[in-house]
Amino acid sequence: MFIPLHEPLPPFPSDYDLSEDQAMCHKMFGPGYFKHIESHQHPYCGPSSSSFLQCFSAPRLPLPWKPMWSHERGDPICIAKGPFYDPTSEKRFKAHCNARGFAEEEFERISPGDKIKDEALLDAPNLSMLDSYWGDSGAGGEFNANWQFDEAAPRCSHQNNNGEWLYVIRREGTSNVWHRVMDMWQALITLDAMQVVRNSATGRLWMTRDTSNPYASFSTTPSAPTAPFWAALIENVYHEPCQEQFLINAFRARLPPPRHIAAVPALPAAPGPRYHVYKPHAQADPARRRPLMDKVRHRYPNSKVNVADFATLNLREQIELAMATDVLFGHYGAGMTHLFFLPPDAALVELTSNKTRKFRSVTRMRGIAHFETEVLQGPEYEHLVHGKPIPAGWLPGMKDDKWQERKFAYLLEEEFLASVHAAVRNQRNRRYR
Repeated sequence: MFIPLHEPLPPFPSDYDLSEDQAMCHKMFGPGYFKHIESHQHPYCGPSSSSFLQCFSAPRLPLPWKPMWSHERGDPICIAKGPFYDPTSEKRFKAHCNARGFAEEEFERISPGDKIKDEALLDAPNLSMLDSYWGDSGAGGEFNANWQFDEAAPRCSHQNNNGEWLYVIRREGTSNVWHRVMDMWQALITLDAMQVVRNSATGRLWMTRDTSNPYASFSTTPSAPTAPFWAALIENVYHEPCQEQFLINAFRARLPPPRHIAAVPALPAAPGPRYHVYKPHAQADPARRRPLMDKVRHRYPNSKVNVADFATLNLREQIELAMATDVLFGHYGAGMTHLFFLPPDAALVELTSNKTRKFRSVTRMRGIAHFETEVLQGPEYEHLVHGKPIPAGWLPGMKDDKWQERKFAYLLEEEFLASVHAAVRNQRNRRYR
């Protein structure tokens, strides 16, 4: 059958359709992330308002992929024009915004018995319902803390302003490097969205790529992530098989190694994999760690094994180590940020508690093999290794939220060495004889 070139091709057989898992990966971590934002946007101020506020909804994991912050209405992203900034006021941003009530509008629009409803409008949260996260962060937290909407903004309106858009952000104040990287990633995704998403009223992009100096309304507050996108990356939920690399590859392209770091050759000069172990705690006991590392070196004499305390290294040195590593043994936490710089097809042995969210999702999206060794609590370790009785009333998992702050990470030697061996075999089967 001849099909003219100007006619669309027939659909592929149904076997080529995305599975439910694949569709969710595409929506959360692929191009679908931006398409969802474009199809979920609304002006939030009524026509009598002098200020302008547009909010978008980024996708968030629903059931059965549900993580800590999941809701069908998604994650709010907001931009504003025409507010007045007063740094001396308790509410520093003044905006005249008669907030819309979306559900009420839709119910008033439809006639009795009309089954046709605008589901996007019905699902849109009102201004007072925009979500906040840890520490009242996120767009909802920023509005609650620093914005006043019930009076006219002096000398400012959506028609009388400096022509600049304000991006509404409430970020973390933590020094944790992983959370800072996630802050930066979330901000970049927001700016990218405004460059590919069209204004539904004008058909034009919200921000052109030659736009300079966008402004952000933000505050810092302890332990408060900007948005739950980062949580989806490390949440121990159903979507873990996701291997979509669209968003993560774009972010990695913006994290080039520091200048003058030579590219790592495809194959190292050494005949075996290169391992690096970073010390899990500043107070880790060298006397206990050294025999374990000696066993690793003895078992793999042709490989280079380094033990590094990343807290004592500058950023350049940390990235150089990560780029030159085939197998990384690391304690769960901010040190996992180095996953962004490991070579493709490297392996990770993650030392982790059974209650924490793993970095398995990040490793899958990066194409890195993931192995896991459980960190025990002191009473468990002493009972299993030295036969000491479990204290009366003690149960596994008690006070486990503080496990990262303990002086020692308790590991069963045979479990750790088994994970190391699995990671090494993975690398040898991939690249080595």
